Parts: sequence; C-alpha cells; structure tokens
Amino acid sequence: MKYPYLLLVLLGGLLTSCSSGRDQLVFSQVPNYQPGSAQQLLFLNFTITQPAGVTSAEQVTLTNAIAGQGTMKNLSTPVHNQNYLRVLYHYDDQRAPREETYEHPLYRSVEVPSEDGTLSRRELSSSEGMLNLRLAYDSHLVRLELFSHTPERGTRKIHTLRIKP
Repeated sequence: MKYPYLLLVLLGGLLTSCSSGRDQLVFSQVPNYQPGSAQQLLFLNFTITQPAGVTSAEQVTLTNAIAGQGTMKNLSTPVHNQNYLRVLYHYDDQRAPREETYEHPLYRSVEVPSEDGTLSRRELSSSEGMLNLRLAYDSHLVRLELFSHTPERGTRKIHTLRIKP
C-alpha cells in the first residue's frame, strides 16, 4: 500500500518541477507608481538561472520592479542568435497579444577579435543572467509570459507574470 502512494507523490513532484514559474505584480505597490499619470514607464528586472547539468526549463524570478515618468523610445536591437527569449504581453481588452524578442541572457553570442584582426562570433553560456524589460504603463495589461527558445529544446514557456492594478 505504501508504494502507490509513494509513486503518486513522486509523480506530483515531477509534474510541478516541469511547470513554468509564476509571479504576481500589483501596480499600486510598485515604487514611484503614480495613479492617473499620463506617461509612466515600468522597469522589470528578472533573474534567470539554469542549474549546471539540469535540462529542465530555466528558473525565472522577478527581482525588481520600479515605475518612472517618461515616454518610450524604440531602443530594441535585433536578435542574431538562435537562442532567444520571447515576451508576450496580454491585455484584457480586444487587442491581440504583443510580442517582443530579446537575446537570451544565458546563451549569448559575442564578437571576439582573432589574431589576424577579423571579428568572429563565439557562443557564451552561463548559469545566471538578467533580463531587463522596459514598458509603457497600460491599465489593460494583465499578464506577460516569457518563452525560451533554444535549438536543442525548442520553444517552451518558462514564466508568467500576472499584473493587477
């Protein structure tokens, strides 16, 4: 009788370790948030970790959130790497989800000089990295989802941030 219960507990543990992480952000608790302000930016900092030798999804933690006054500028850079993060912004009105792509902080591609003076790309990987998001405040934004894409594992959801006013 002990073994079926043990099997059920182990199976439950495996299923929960495979799910993506979740956080909740309440706008009214974000430092410097001013309700009613016309032009407000939200800065979100996520720590992304991948334990060595583990093939499960990356672990994501919201480490900081702060609001500021200002307008958005298009500072996005194209992603030239096969490893990237995709962020989907979901709204509670009829808008379609908005998508942005970022370089994966754990799998970076950098340019390095060779002895003959030419530049070449080299892949770097690490076990911890930061993702910094900057977005305009929108009262209809209810959720953002982070997806990781690597050629070995394809695209998988690694985190969901629920947003409340």
